[in-house]
Amino acid sequence: MIIFRALKIYINDEFIDYFEPNEKQKALEIEEGAILKVKVDWCHSNTIKISQKDNQNVNQNHSFIISSQIHNGLFILIFGCFITGNFLMILDKINPFAYLALISPIAIIVGWQIFGRNNYLRLTRFNHK
Repeated sequence: MIIFRALKIYINDEFIDYFEPNEKQKALEIEEGAILKVKVDWCHSNTIKISQKDNQNVNQNHSFIISSQIHNGLFILIFGCFITGNFLMILDKINPFAYLALISPIAIIVGWQIFGRNNYLRLTRFNHK
């Protein structure tokens, strides 16, 4: 996932730290029963509760993967259509209806941030084997 802005890490609805765009991983100590959530602006991830069975072995590290519901390839395609449509419209090389067709995929991103803001980011456990 391409990250342009810092993600806020919350444990039990209390802000703990940022996950910066240049960071590949971050180590945090999370107590049993804590609830983990990640936010960016008004959008946030699902919550994950750290249970006792997750903390059975003190030396075992538990990892979580943060991903976006709108994956990078789809985002690049949508953004490319938007830029191409605007560029062709400025050059007056495109029919206005074709322009609307090219910029309409931007509605996917806007709609996802409005109606899917509670699951905009996906937080999943990464099992070590």
